[in-house]
Amino acid sequence: MSNGAKHNTSATHTKLLRRFCEASNKQTASDRVMIHHLYVHIPFCARICPYCAFYKDLLERSQTWRFCEAILRELELHQSPRRAGDRRSLSRPSTIYFGGGTPTALSIPQLEVLLRGFRERLDLSQLAEWTMEANPGSVSARKAALLREFGITRISLGVQSWHNDLLKLLGREHDARQAKESFGILRAAGFSNINIDLMFGLPGQSLEHWRSTLEKTIALQPEHVSAYCLTYEEDTEFFLRHARGEFRQDPDADAEFLEMSMSVLEDAGYEHYESRLLDGRRLLRHRSERRLNRRHAALAKRL
Repeated sequence: MSNGAKHNTSATHTKLLRRFCEASNKQTASDRVMIHHLYVHIPFCARICPYCAFYKDLLERSQTWRFCEAILRELELHQSPRRAGDRRSLSRPSTIYFGGGTPTALSIPQLEVLLRGFRERLDLSQLAEWTMEANPGSVSARKAALLREFGITRISLGVQSWHNDLLKLLGREHDARQAKESFGILRAAGFSNINIDLMFGLPGQSLEHWRSTLEKTIALQPEHVSAYCLTYEEDTEFFLRHARGEFRQDPDADAEFLEMSMSVLEDAGYEHYESRLLDGRRLLRHRSERRLNRRHAALAKRL
């Protein structure tokens, strides 16, 4: 793990959370709108990956409990009009997406409190899909069973690569063996809708590496595959290394990786689709909208 790049501190996180809650408290019922699609950002990670520019903070249990409690208080604000006599729920989502960070970095008791709180505070009668991002290093049989029990229907598993040298470069806490085991745990728990996240355009990654990664992914038969090109974002260690000339980006090579992604996956029965991008790269409108980005390929298994 490297902390060479700047990342969010607990103090900054606490201030942002306080401002968020204060702003929410100032809303009136007329200010609020019906919630149909809900994204919940869990910013905690066991380690800070050197390429990641998403808002994140190192895992610290007292902070995670406070964060979970604050999220549930925020949900209660959207329930207050109903308690006052308005039977139209302001929180009737058709999709929920828990991203991060690492949502599965939360402990089992924290996940239970958070998910139970969502089920108690939201009208889930129209819910079509509930996704949670997971890192292979934080998946267990007990945790997977809990997610199924509380209604998570889709898992997005951050594998990124099946090559241990590239995983080490990316600062990931898992290796290829753990990634495969985590996928098996999720299947055994009953998840029939799993996405695998992969990354291309990595320093030292060859087309042969990438083809092998795609083939190993296909062998597991996930329902969805997302392939992302590495980008060098400010305030990351990779950005600094790129600025120093240690890493370089080759648009032509990236295009070859992307073309191979679509060719190999489509030959295996996956269908390339498009959609708008939210929060940088995530929150696809879960399989019902379409997205396309020249640095990203999302493919779903044909039914």
